[in-house]
This record gives sequence, C-alpha cells and structure tokens, in this order.
Amino acid sequence: MSKETGGGFFEVTKKQSIGQIFDVIQDELRSQFSFGYVSDEPVRVSEFRRIQLTARQNGLVVQARDRYWAQR
Repeated sequence: MSKETGGGFFEVTKKQSIGQIFDVIQDELRSQFSFGYVSDEPVRVSEFRRIQLTARQNGLVVQARDRYWAQR
C-alpha cells in the first residue's frame, strides 16, 4: 500500500531503532519538493491516469505515485 501511494515503509529492528528511523524521515522531509500537475486532457470519464516523474540529474531518487484519480 505504501508503494502505491508514493510513501515508504520502516520496520523497527535490532539493527534499526525508532530513533534512527525518525532521523531518516527527518532527512527525507528536509529534501522534499511538492509538484502540482494539471492535465491538458479534459476529464470525460472518471478514471485512474498514469503519470511518470523522473529526475534529469543522476543520483536523485524520485518517490511518487504512478497514477492519480481524474474525477469528472
């Protein structure tokens, strides 16, 4: 479920404590960007539409959902 919505999953283990997980989440939140998107295609029927977001610069990781609900 987290992959489909563009989120992530963390599991507390002996190797990764809750404090370490919070540090990872803080780092991710400090380097996030928010993008808006408006399609050129009018919505005739409510449906899921696919999107693909990529980065031009090497070494960057894009974490986003792969579709959105276009509602009429």
